[in-house]
Amino acid sequence: MTSLEAARRFRAYDCISCGHCTYSCPAAHGARRFSPRKFMEEFTDRGGSEGLDLWSCMGCAACTTICPHGVDFHSFMREVRVERNGIDAPIRTHAGIVSAIRDLDAAGKGHGHKHSWTAPDLQFDERSEVAIFIGCVPVLDVVFRDFQPDLPDMPRSAVRLLNAIGIKPRLIREERCCGHDAYWLGEMETFDRLAQQNLCAIRESGVRTIVTYCPECHHTIGRVYQERFGDLGFEVVHLSQLLEAALREGRLELSSSTERLTYQDPCRLGRGSGIYAAPRALIERMGELVEMGRSGASSACCGSTCFAQCDRITKSWQLTRLEEARSTGAQRLVTSCPKCLIHLSCAQKEMGTYVGRPRIEMVDLFSLAASRLKK
Repeated sequence: MTSLEAARRFRAYDCISCGHCTYSCPAAHGARRFSPRKFMEEFTDRGGSEGLDLWSCMGCAACTTICPHGVDFHSFMREVRVERNGIDAPIRTHAGIVSAIRDLDAAGKGHGHKHSWTAPDLQFDERSEVAIFIGCVPVLDVVFRDFQPDLPDMPRSAVRLLNAIGIKPRLIREERCCGHDAYWLGEMETFDRLAQQNLCAIRESGVRTIVTYCPECHHTIGRVYQERFGDLGFEVVHLSQLLEAALREGRLELSSSTERLTYQDPCRLGRGSGIYAAPRALIERMGELVEMGRSGASSACCGSTCFAQCDRITKSWQLTRLEEARSTGAQRLVTSCPKCLIHLSCAQKEMGTYVGRPRIEMVDLFSLAASRLKK
């Protein structure tokens, strides 16, 4: 699909320059002065995307959600990146190590995940029709453990919670990165390779349900794979949905406290998959939920695009979000996304602590829930 075809498909020409998208866009509030509306105007004037800023957009879909005329800007931007792949490239953060690992995964190097994160108390069943998709957290742990020392506690906690509601999941031994970042960066050859390897591994396992705890894995496997490759032959469920149902039915008990907690909606879980209530049901069972001004469908992105284009401007945006969390009076900021936890923790460590700007503790939703399991 060319960018001109994408402009018609995603209704780029329906933009009426009302400015709603600029107000909601995180990249518009900073030195970059990026704006979806401005991008559309320049694209139309030039008759194409050459020379335009492709990488300030975070793909968070805030603009698409608020647009009164149904312009699907973030999908349009993704198609423009596909067309410009190999011509325009983003600045890779962390020396490009995350994208390098993903490329090796796509090329079939290695032998899938080794699952060295597991613990003796976790219960698995290789005959189960339910599998848990682990994603890239064990890999990200190697890169980011200096400020997030135990990212693998996320999958361990996810399995403990599944065990608590009577599910002994299977592990997909040959699973790879879901391909989320490659997809949104427009690197479709890499994405297709990853997706096909994952689909083959899942289908060969014979499982009927894939449980994800990562919002990006949930959206990518559950929606993008289906849009691109057709019927999956299995269902994809986010862990928060299973746990919310278990709470309602009395199959899950969590201890409560008077702790004030605020919640960072991940873009792919909220605006991407429409899951807002389930994580909140868990938080409200464990403490007092105090919402930030921007929450739910209008929640603010954590501020980085696929480990690309992260600079002082992005850090400033992240610090603004952390200040918004602190202003609620919450004792901890809860998120259900590994990347939200990484990006916001990184900003707080590098730039966010001095007199007048105290730290706010951040915690993964499922790690918190697992610690509150009633014995």
